[in-house]
Amino acid sequence: MIGFFELERISTHCGNIYTTPDEGDARKSAVWRTPVTNLEFNEHGAYARAGELTQRGYDLFRGGATEKTENSDLASKYQRMLEMQCSSRFFVTEKGYLGLGPPDAAPGQEVVILLGFHMPFVMSKNEDGSYELVGEAYVHGIMDGEAVPGAEVEELRIV
Repeated sequence: MIGFFELERISTHCGNIYTTPDEGDARKSAVWRTPVTNLEFNEHGAYARAGELTQRGYDLFRGGATEKTENSDLASKYQRMLEMQCSSRFFVTEKGYLGLGPPDAAPGQEVVILLGFHMPFVMSKNEDGSYELVGEAYVHGIMDGEAVPGAEVEELRIV
């Protein structure tokens, strides 16, 4: 998996998609949320949406927290979430969204939202117009249905 500095560099290619007055620096939020697919473990060990503690864990992990303190525990939790994504690949869509996809994701493939699913998928278009599933993806900024209203719906043939 690429390093945080490389991810921050890649995120500069997102254009203005993550620059909104109501979210402050949404690009920074995309940078720390994307590697962990915006998830954290809650106090019961179940998945929950990443929050302030995960952001602090990112800052500490990126900065190299080493002392055995609450801070190093936060960094360790962030690292455990990262390890679950270790074979994933970062990408930026043509529209500028930062994402995390399968290891076989490559330039020229498409990110699609299939009706009835809760996550986008990376698909590869074949010469005959059919599509091949590459794998599921996390795309920061469209995971809560933001891309669906007004989106063009088309039928795909998946082989």
